[in-house]
Amino acid sequence: MSSRFRYVGLNETDYLLETDVTWYGASGNGITDDTVGIQRAIDTGAPTIIIPDGTYLIDAATSIKPKSNQSIQMSADTVLKAIPNASSNYAIIKLVNVSNVEISGGTVLGERNEHTGTTGEWGYGILISGNTDTITIRDLTSKNCWGDGIYIGAKVTPAKNVLIENVICDNNRRQGMSITYAVNVTISNSTFKNTNGTNPQAGIDVEPNSNCYVENVMIANSSFFDNVGYGIVFTGYNGLYVDNAKISNCVFSNNYKDLLIFGANVTNSGYVDE
Repeated sequence: MSSRFRYVGLNETDYLLETDVTWYGASGNGITDDTVGIQRAIDTGAPTIIIPDGTYLIDAATSIKPKSNQSIQMSADTVLKAIPNASSNYAIIKLVNVSNVEISGGTVLGERNEHTGTTGEWGYGILISGNTDTITIRDLTSKNCWGDGIYIGAKVTPAKNVLIENVICDNNRRQGMSITYAVNVTISNSTFKNTNGTNPQAGIDVEPNSNCYVENVMIANSSFFDNVGYGIVFTGYNGLYVDNAKISNCVFSNNYKDLLIFGANVTNSGYVDE
């Protein structure tokens, strides 16, 4: 049995427990496209995928796509960097129709400064969409994206039970994070800063898509500063609704304004510290 793999059982025909993306061709040298190598490691189905120190270039139009019941563990000095592209819509990491996934550590780095197109605003660091359930993003930075650092939502079914913990969203072009169709989202001990480039330019924008809704959001112990737009936005109108979106023990500095609640369909929402 190879010593570089961990298995449950006595031989390599048994269940693979943990693997490392460098064993599947990912180099982390900041020069070669590592999308295929990382995806090969993920496609083994191993519960734990290790991405060690290095800069891994990612084709964000293809995306890295974790599977259900996986933990993607990056080192503190791991960078997943989007290869410059002209796409109006991309995601470096894409979580769609999966459950029980955790992504931790490292930096997810967009290409807003090298972007070769001029249209669109939907280039994401991390996309959480479709019928996703029980997703954790922690101890991670998502920055310099053409659109949002993190995007939660879609137009089919809501994402459910999402935890964002100890995350930094920095210098993203449209939002630090958007929540457009979701139930039960917790954001804690995180920072949303320097959002600039195209409106709304908010730290967090809770704004349902058409025929969608957002319920039960808690934003706690987090910081919002130097965003060109609002620190936090809750929007609900024309049949779209946001219910029970709460803010607790957060710090705001040098945003256009701290909080915007817009529309009659935002209910049971706002600061809980008042």
